[in-house]
Amino acid sequence: MPFDDKDSSMNNPIIADAIKNQMELHGYRQTKRKPSLLVSYKVFYDDLRFQDLCSPR
Repeated sequence: MPFDDKDSSMNNPIIADAIKNQMELHGYRQTKRKPSLLVSYKVFYDDLRFQDLCSPR
């Protein structure tokens, strides 16, 4: 799995554990045999601007 130069391998286990913990809280369990769900993520290091469609402008 290729990673950007900015992506620190130190962050990956922290993020993976956080995702696993949240999924378990929602009743999912991790399995390597015949998984039925794939979770992926991307880390953005630059500032991002999001527009909230529900709040007044």
